[in-house]
Amino acid sequence: MKRFLLLMFCFLSMFKICYSKDKEREFITRNDILSQKEIPVYGYRIVKEYFHDADNYTEGLLMDGGCFIYEGTGLYGHTYIIKTDLETGKIVLKKKVDNKYFGEGATILGDNFYQLTYISNTGFIYDKNTFELKDKFYYSTQGWGLTTDGKSLMMSDGSSAIHFLDPNTLKEEKYILVSDGHRNIGFINELEYINGKIYANIWQTDFIVVISPDSGKVDAWIDLTGINPNAGDDSFVLNGIAFNEKTKNLLVTGKCWPKIYEIQLISK
Repeated sequence: MKRFLLLMFCFLSMFKICYSKDKEREFITRNDILSQKEIPVYGYRIVKEYFHDADNYTEGLLMDGGCFIYEGTGLYGHTYIIKTDLETGKIVLKKKVDNKYFGEGATILGDNFYQLTYISNTGFIYDKNTFELKDKFYYSTQGWGLTTDGKSLMMSDGSSAIHFLDPNTLKEEKYILVSDGHRNIGFINELEYINGKIYANIWQTDFIVVISPDSGKVDAWIDLTGINPNAGDDSFVLNGIAFNEKTKNLLVTGKCWPKIYEIQLISK
């Protein structure tokens, strides 16, 4: 299974970079982040570990209802939406998506569970309690990450842009470009809105970037070096951010990781 995922990932990684016409996809390096002094960089401490199915090629992660993890997975033929009890790891709901779709980011607003697809320009709206398909929506960009501030949906497309969508019409309201003041930060991936800020994975790095939703300004970096149980394998990277409302800690995981890690941020 993992060999298949790896081969698929290698192909899609090349396609992912070549497909876009957007020029704002420059990689930021570890040295770029750690050598600057203007933006704070945080480390982490693991406070708890939870089960995560290592077959899940995680694309979207969020927590809802106080104890449930909702997840959207990717890869053609292996795309699911899943509701799991965080503490026990027991699957509560699971729905397979048509094989022609490569699933991406996901979020919940009200009773709706929203899921993006990678290059099909199609999103799905499900009932979050039953996973019954309610509707589809369409967008012109690639679909990567998705979150919400309770008013708008916020979608990344792999560039430095975050698009704000009206949840009623699914039309774009505005967009911001994520910038550290020196460069636009490309490859913005999985998103989570937490206490007025957007947290985002940077694809194929060990970093989470904390973003002001008003301006796109980078407010902080989180260095998660050492947390990846598959370190050195470029296919199974960090990709999944959720927020535990009870403990006020971050939950993080990655593609085909065997654990979800609850972490506290620490000053470096």
